[in-house]
Amino acid sequence: MKDLYCHNCQQKIPAGGSFYCCRTEIISGFDGRLADPYQDPDLAIKTACEEINALPPHEAMDDVYQEIKIILCPSCRLKLRETLLAMKKPRQTGGKILRFPTAE
Repeated sequence: MKDLYCHNCQQKIPAGGSFYCCRTEIISGFDGRLADPYQDPDLAIKTACEEINALPPHEAMDDVYQEIKIILCPSCRLKLRETLLAMKKPRQTGGKILRFPTAE
């Protein structure tokens, strides 16, 4: 069997050592709403088809669906996990909220 390396840090995975296989999918979403609901549907379809046909096939596919497979060492697995979980945390979308300590 060939040697395995972490795709992030390039550390060699020792024979019989722990490693993780990560597979992720990036899939385009649709919220059910059209950008311009008053646009002529035939024109919208024609425009979308022209935009798709202008792209190389692999780029058009990557805009809709992409699968990524990587091997991670235990340390990089934890880093990736922290990064992904941080993305799920709700974030404030306006100005900053200041929290002042209460006077005692």
